Amino acid sequence: MGSIGIKIVVTVPVVLTLPPAVSNQVPDNLPPQGSEGEQSQTGTGTEKRILENGDVEISYADGSKKIIFESGTGYKIISPSGQESVVSFMSVPTYIPPNMPDENIDRWLSAVNKSLLSFIQDQLRHDQVSVTNLLAGEGNLNIYGIINRRFRFIQSLNSK
Repeated sequence: MGSIGIKIVVTVPVVLTLPPAVSNQVPDNLPPQGSEGEQSQTGTGTEKRILENGDVEISYADGSKKIIFESGTGYKIISPSGQESVVSFMSVPTYIPPNMPDENIDRWLSAVNKSLLSFIQDQLRHDQVSVTNLLAGEGNLNIYGIINRRFRFIQSLNSK
């Protein structure tokens, strides 16, 4: 009889709450609200945008913010009072297959890549600053890395 090996990967959120002395301060590195061309209205009382560092910022009508880290390692919640809570994920490296020398696969991957970018642009209501910030981080990625990254951004932009 043969045997079957199973590998289970678990993502566990870890919530870190900063002490009151630190959490009452709003970080200086967040862009101010109302920066020209950087905000994208979704029509639901929230604003979504991609920051220069690649993080996705969601601002809510109550004054709170959720910043989803570009790396996919977690997110930060900033309450209207400035208190911060950080959630970090444990993760494993993403498997990226080697490039295949097949032009049909290349055409299909290119079409998927373009469709994902179009969907992200629609989600951001064609906010060119956010799209430029997204594309700036794709320079040294292969097609698989770009597709993985765009799926992660779509997931972040659709986060509640």
